Amino acid sequence: MKSFPNSWFKREAEMEFAGEIVEVNRVEDFKPKDQVFGFIPPILVHVFRRKGVLAHYAAIPSNSLAHRPESLTPQQASGVSLVGLTAYQAMYELVELQPGQIVFVNGGTTAVGIYAIQMAKALGCRVIATASGKNEEFLRGLGVDEVGSASLRSPIAKILTRLVSAAQFLDYTKAPLVETLTSNPNAPKINVFLEAVGFTTTDLYRASEKYLAPGGTFLSVGPATSTPGGGIFSYLWTTLLRPTWLGGVRSKFKWASSP
Repeated sequence: MKSFPNSWFKREAEMEFAGEIVEVNRVEDFKPKDQVFGFIPPILVHVFRRKGVLAHYAAIPSNSLAHRPESLTPQQASGVSLVGLTAYQAMYELVELQPGQIVFVNGGTTAVGIYAIQMAKALGCRVIATASGKNEEFLRGLGVDEVGSASLRSPIAKILTRLVSAAQFLDYTKAPLVETLTSNPNAPKINVFLEAVGFTTTDLYRASEKYLAPGGTFLSVGPATSTPGGGIFSYLWTTLLRPTWLGGVRSKFKWASSP
């Protein structure tokens, strides 16, 4: 929204929702008064209709809807669809995770990060997640049961070798993450790195050859709106366009995006 102010492109915001159907058009799976949740495809919000769900009524394609389970409140269901699908794409479609592999989620308490942690654990992976110290208990509830914030100043090899359960919690406020990941070249390597915060800098990707395992993948949910140093153009050049013979990064990069 910061990138495209409403003074330039008038539109209603937001894409995920939960609500009640008031009218259907040639659809058999839904009827009026059904309780549903889902999303408007981003391309409809940003390009074609320019109308999101931050309104009393919204027209939704039926293939972007699902019946809301009674076990979920409207508030809970409204935050499931896009972020859940993005995490699913990252963990199940863009990479082929194997039990025992190491997955690093930068932004463990982001919407995508929360889902990705649980999906990676369900696949039997060892998960390292970053967050601020105040969110430690929340991540413990997701299964992050060994706290690594006090160990962040130690080589990351010590952190990884102490993984006695499924996941590791790192407090990113204690030291720069790039420094932590690259401080020991002999540390166990990461198979999949998920940047779930959104690119605010390309430093992590540019240093990824030092901490990713051979064949490892760097996944990103895309650039943040506050990305400095050229913003989206710098992001695209560094991650997708810059060839290795011009100093580009050799690590495999993939973009996990919402439908």
